[in-house]
Amino acid sequence: MKLCNYDPSEQGRTYELDITKHISSANHRHSARGRGALATATKAYMIQSPHGREFLALGFEPMREPLWIFRRRITHKDRVTLEALPLIKVYLQILLEGLDYMHSQAHVIHTGG
Repeated sequence: MKLCNYDPSEQGRTYELDITKHISSANHRHSARGRGALATATKAYMIQSPHGREFLALGFEPMREPLWIFRRRITHKDRVTLEALPLIKVYLQILLEGLDYMHSQAHVIHTGG
């Protein structure tokens, strides 16, 4: 779940939902791995705070684990081993294909906000 803090204008209210719809509707012929690496909302709700303010809540499929947990799980150590390197390279390639899809097909830049 993601609770969105938004601009009070009507357009700002659904901005995050509009972006996720835009990303999911961009070029479907692009790399399936790239498109599949991006999380897009599966549900959207308006919820009200105890103070009466409305927020957009977006529901997503469970996300992938952070790279540091992934590394620890596959290597059982706090560093990358030679045995794990090919798997980590594939993981990073999929993440980069997701960014490529976002930039080149959906024309969206994630700013971390």
